[in-house]
Amino acid sequence: MKVIAVFVLFCLLSVVAPAVVASAQAGPVKSLQSTRGFEVSTGYSMLHDKSGVEHGIGATAQYYVSRYAGAVVDMGVFRQRGMTAYLYSGGPQFIYREGPVQPFARILVGGLTGTYHGNSAHAFMYGGGGGVDVKLARNLYLRASEDFLHASNNNGAGNSGRLGLGITYRIGTE
Repeated sequence: MKVIAVFVLFCLLSVVAPAVVASAQAGPVKSLQSTRGFEVSTGYSMLHDKSGVEHGIGATAQYYVSRYAGAVVDMGVFRQRGMTAYLYSGGPQFIYREGPVQPFARILVGGLTGTYHGNSAHAFMYGGGGGVDVKLARNLYLRASEDFLHASNNNGAGNSGRLGLGITYRIGTE
């Protein structure tokens, strides 16, 4: 339990520390605001675990507190042979915004709810991953991502890999 508490604390500090540093910087407010902004993405997502491959849709929303760091909320819905999995998580996301190809990395903490013919189970989930955004137009990007996820509850634990391909739209960022 202590390991989980330390991990959650690390994730929170990873989001708060860049915000404190960014707000403490001297300089015009205009330059600070030009790096803040929102980003939304959605697209096809594939989850691979011990039961096989599940296909679905994923969506994320990010708020950037600086040019390179922000907070992300990530959700996904996956289906396979009578089973539906709902993933919901959040955490810090870091992006390198130089040029038309922009890699990113993130740490995720959240939950997983699975339903199978009316029965449901819930699990704690954490993991991390990353990907790349490729610029298509001024605020439009093609996103390819991969995440490693670990879920556990009273019945056991399991690892999953998730691949995604979708479109990202940025609002108010450079």
